[in-house]
Amino acid sequence: MSTHNNYNALENTPSAVSIHQQNGVGAHKVYKRRWLMLTVVCLLNIVNAAQWIQYAPIADTVKRYYDVSSTWVNMLSQIFMILYIPFGFMASWALDTRGLRYACVLGAVLNAVGAFIKYMANFVEITPSADPNIMFAVVMVGQFFAAAAQPFILGAPTMLAAVWFSDSERATANMLASVANPIGIAAANVLSPAIVDTTEPWTINTMHWMMMIPAGIVAVITIVLMRAKPPTPPSLSAATPSDPFFVGLKKVATNKSYLLLLVSFGVGLGIFNALSTLLEQIVHPQGYTDDDAGIFGAALIGAGLVGAGISGPLIDKTKAYRPVLRGCFILATASFVGFALSARPDEYVLVAVTCGLIGFFCFPLLPTCLELAVEVTYPVSEGTSASFMWMAGQALGVVFIFIMDAMRTGAEEDMTNALWFAVGVVGATLIPVFLFKGEYRRLNMERETKANASSGLNGDLHI
Repeated sequence: MSTHNNYNALENTPSAVSIHQQNGVGAHKVYKRRWLMLTVVCLLNIVNAAQWIQYAPIADTVKRYYDVSSTWVNMLSQIFMILYIPFGFMASWALDTRGLRYACVLGAVLNAVGAFIKYMANFVEITPSADPNIMFAVVMVGQFFAAAAQPFILGAPTMLAAVWFSDSERATANMLASVANPIGIAAANVLSPAIVDTTEPWTINTMHWMMMIPAGIVAVITIVLMRAKPPTPPSLSAATPSDPFFVGLKKVATNKSYLLLLVSFGVGLGIFNALSTLLEQIVHPQGYTDDDAGIFGAALIGAGLVGAGISGPLIDKTKAYRPVLRGCFILATASFVGFALSARPDEYVLVAVTCGLIGFFCFPLLPTCLELAVEVTYPVSEGTSASFMWMAGQALGVVFIFIMDAMRTGAEEDMTNALWFAVGVVGATLIPVFLFKGEYRRLNMERETKANASSGLNGDLHI
């Protein structure tokens, strides 16, 4: 059963006063420590995402240093998407049956181990018979462990929001935890080109140990501080038992609204992952440097954080999930068209602006879709509904990268055709987006229960 079942008894202290006691529903409180749990999950997402994308902004340098093709450089990112499929099932089961702490600690340890193994490639490099291909193989093993960690980490925000936060804070909490992953991407987009000198490719080794240290620190923080749930539930839905794991699997597989959302989110995330992986390779043939690509990636993420920061509180206040979903998809499609048109030589400002617009309209879709998935599948566990959303996005990301990689043209490996392919795919996704008309089951249950309550106090007690 989900971890938000069978909460501990209410603490009998003045600081733990009940704020909702409605027709036997029970006490619903939120605790200040929820922000500490949120911080831990955010840090986990940042360090894991940085490991995922750290090679993309310096793809040409990686090719030269390890003597490998662009396809193998892309595989350093693709392995995260490929492994999400088998490990996504494990993460869904772990979140649903073992709880938030178990999943987060496991993800943190795997991520730290992966960073350490990549650092060990440095010692292969200093041996007299150093083979760049062997060094690359060691790095790929490290990426395997970091990739295995990702499903446990990405699946955590939705459950964290449901288990630790009130119904008036869930979307904002999910937004903050979910966009921490892109913050890690932005950090890697800026730091990797700054650390790695294109004239001295061996500085990739410096990048490895600089990634290893924060990964290890965050692992220790997670082990020490992370908790599965608060002493008492923060909302009525958190106090309600979720469906057993395999019952939940059957429900999500037969829920038409969820499947439409799955396709919409999966395609959107898949194209975003492909763009993040290939951005340097898209702009490089147009005369832009690794540093330029890093700035474009940072613009995409930075503007995205602003968009997500606006949408989270807005959704918490209005519950306008469907309007945000449709509006953001329309404007994201238009932004992709703008990027495809502007990705030309000597259009630095336009490329940066259109990257920013893509981020601004794509990022709000993360918490919006994940929260909608919980709404339309309730009472399926949040870990189950979110994990399969992420799984679809990662699987499609692999497909899109392979397709776009195969669409290179000319000696310069121009990727203009690949960009227009991405535009077409995103545009086609508007069909399932507008067909989606799912019921807000969780919200409706909470509203009906509160409306039928004969007594109780409004608001949340923050302790």
